[in-house]
Amino acid sequence: TYAQEPAVSFSLNLTSEFKIQWYTARQLPPFIIQVLDQNEQLYKEANEWELGVRLLDGEGEYVCDKFDRKEKGNRLVIRQGTVMVSGLRFSEVSSKNKGHFNIELRVVFPLEVARQVKPYRSNNITILSCRLYHHPKFAVSQLTPDDDISKM
Repeated sequence: TYAQEPAVSFSLNLTSEFKIQWYTARQLPPFIIQVLDQNEQLYKEANEWELGVRLLDGEGEYVCDKFDRKEKGNRLVIRQGTVMVSGLRFSEVSSKNKGHFNIELRVVFPLEVARQVKPYRSNNITILSCRLYHHPKFAVSQLTPDDDISKM
């Protein structure tokens, strides 16, 4: 006989603002994830659960090497059903990675709980060059004949 997969009892839910456009080499602003039970209520008994963070490209392939430095293999600890995700940086633009990225968060420990928690996957995230953060491009209607070509 086949072992039955446990039913999904919990889900991860974004409860704060999340940037869908950001820049390389700059930390993504922190955001909050909560564990919800089947009634979509905060599950405060979720303590010391570990959350794994992975990055996907526009085709759904895992590309965790596109995170900068310590964020690779990043694990966060859920306390009283809540965790703040911070310190994430991207090392490459999304246009060279199938158009966008998605961040996937999933419970990885304890193992007996991990399979019961529906993972969270972000909306599509566009990552632009950090240069554009400091020197954004302008629409043609905003340009004058004396502007430098780099503004285009």
